[in-house]
Amino acid sequence: MRYYFLVLGLALIGGSVVLLWRRLRFLRWARRVQGSVVRVRRMSYLERDDGGPSAHLEIRYVDERGETRTHIADNSLLVFLYRVGQPVRLAISGDRVLVDSPLNIATAPFGLFVPGAVSLFVSSLVD
Repeated sequence: MRYYFLVLGLALIGGSVVLLWRRLRFLRWARRVQGSVVRVRRMSYLERDDGGPSAHLEIRYVDERGETRTHIADNSLLVFLYRVGQPVRLAISGDRVLVDSPLNIATAPFGLFVPGAVSLFVSSLVD
């Protein structure tokens, strides 16, 4: 059991480091644009309509071709940082869009790091 938690913890921590590195590399090469929050959408991932338990930001921006586009942020924690009408910095490369916020950059890697650290701690307790 010790090796199971050790391997699991190392894999999760390694995954969090790789994910953070990829996000930072994306931010380095992506083009930055300014968008604005249009509304907060309540939605369910199973039914892409209004209604559901999760709140997400709908952001409108102008892409590199001059077209007005809409992006729905996948991190619902951003709802607590931004209000309707506020400007939002976005990083865009091709069809990939990422909200350029420290909270948004670190949330997913931190979500992998915490269970990895717990698994490593448990592996040190198990005989």
